[in-house]
Amino acid sequence: MRAHNARVLKPLPSHVRIGVPPGVGDTYWALCKMESFKERHGIEHITLCVKRAELKRALAWPEMVNFVDAAEEFEFGTNKGIRETGFSCRKPGVDAVMWPNAVIDRGQHLRDWMPEYELNLDFEIKTPRMGLFENRHVVYASSEGVNAHWFPDRGPGFWMALINKLAEKTGEPPLLIGAGWDSTFARSLKNCEFISLIDKTSLPEVTGIIRHAKSLTGMISGMTILGNHFRTPTVAIYPDRFEPGFLTSWIKPETPYVPLKASLVGPSSEVADITMSIARK
Repeated sequence: MRAHNARVLKPLPSHVRIGVPPGVGDTYWALCKMESFKERHGIEHITLCVKRAELKRALAWPEMVNFVDAAEEFEFGTNKGIRETGFSCRKPGVDAVMWPNAVIDRGQHLRDWMPEYELNLDFEIKTPRMGLFENRHVVYASSEGVNAHWFPDRGPGFWMALINKLAEKTGEPPLLIGAGWDSTFARSLKNCEFISLIDKTSLPEVTGIIRHAKSLTGMISGMTILGNHFRTPTVAIYPDRFEPGFLTSWIKPETPYVPLKASLVGPSSEVADITMSIARK
């Protein structure tokens, strides 16, 4: 008989559909406990059902982890229960919903979300080698909307000055990473030298770049969350709305990860100095 507990009210089938958030980082947090969930319930096959999958990136997770078998777009509601506990097994079309950011955004540690399952911050993520794009300094400036809401009053000028300062300090232009929705903001970055990989990499490819980067500097996102996973030196700018506990709730203690509150971020030159102080040689 398959194991179940108070959270899972009935035994799960061998092939399970699990609803997850659309963001790469949000899904990453779910994966940190999904392997244990799979083992505990004797699950043979997991399909990720990604909400709002027009974002597309999270659909690539089955290529990167051994314990997830497939992913598809699937729209499901997130009621008050899911938003409070980060879990449900009562949604039509899926066997379970794992929504950890409901808990993490409140500052609770990831280990305290669904505590009966083992937290694994070191699960294997498979990435391709990226050749000339390895061992580089990487910048993630994010999208126009994220900058307007999370990092107001700075605009493109901050990122242009940061890119120029990193290029000056390292002697080479940094890589600018991002998805298609980041391209509008990237086009506003003028008078600075960088190699644009915006909308030119898959999730496995950009993850390979982050894995082998000398540093990663950018808005908090799935990209900086992956930086933490690989212990890549990372400077992440986060919005003021996040609870203080959010900064330590999922970060590996040994990772050179520097979170900067958006309203307290200093000039670009200061951020570049912080990046260079923790960067891989």
